Amino acid sequence: MGQYERTRIARAFDETKKFWNVHKTWAHFVPVLVGLVFGVLRVMSKTLIDTAVSGLLWALCFYVVAWMGSFLINYIWSSPAALHTDKQKELNILITAHETATRDLIDAHENTKRELAIERDKNGEMEITVEILEGFFVWGAFQSSDPNTEGARSELFITLCLRLVNVNQARRSVAECRLVIETQDGTVYDLKSEPVVVPSPHVIERDTGFYRAAGGGVERTAIQSIPDLDLSVPLERGVAVVGLVQFVISDLEKYTDGSFQNNATFTVVLTDSLRQKHEITRPRNAWEKNGRLIPASRRP
Repeated sequence: MGQYERTRIARAFDETKKFWNVHKTWAHFVPVLVGLVFGVLRVMSKTLIDTAVSGLLWALCFYVVAWMGSFLINYIWSSPAALHTDKQKELNILITAHETATRDLIDAHENTKRELAIERDKNGEMEITVEILEGFFVWGAFQSSDPNTEGARSELFITLCLRLVNVNQARRSVAECRLVIETQDGTVYDLKSEPVVVPSPHVIERDTGFYRAAGGGVERTAIQSIPDLDLSVPLERGVAVVGLVQFVISDLEKYTDGSFQNNATFTVVLTDSLRQKHEITRPRNAWEKNGRLIPASRRP
């Protein structure tokens, strides 16, 4: 006998006992007892005991038949329906509890996402800001004997003057500096910064108005020393650091009019010690020629 049949029989038995309670049993035997009383009062004969026993037997038979009939009714019709209703109620309770738990999990997940987004926004505001102050573009040794020959190729040294400011609460250092150049024709150069800025040592020569030099002569240029950007030094919060960083394109067709850099976008991408990226993009625009990167030995 399976679990369902045992449950069904037990349920039918319980329902039958509920139906044939003390009151129903008493109501069933009342007619026989009343008849017995009247028989005692009216017929005081020797057949009284036989009549009483016969009535009680008939009442007992009627009771057993009625009880079994109620049991079969409950077993066949009422018990399965009641079991189905109970199971449906239990299932509904479980479904409601599952939906509630699911909603709680979803709400907790959404709250976590919002908190992470808020924290990410805070971190996004507290990063390393990058500025491109100016750029110097110097062609290397040409592969052609005559640099004016059409199609001559050479190295292009790109030196950028950057200003970095750490606005994060914690000290950070730069692990890597890259330059992504996208030219007008869609060519992309992804360059990593060189360890040394050449020429080394170097200075920036800038044009000025005529002035009298210390030696008594007249000059119209001034020399400015800008250090190389030391990426390994941790950046203090709120302290601006200015320095030079250099990139090299090893093989490029010569552009004498500056059209290469003037018609390209320059994106500087810094990766800090926490592997977070900070970048700045300079759109296509002509670079101002405010100075020249020269060897320090040429300094007057």
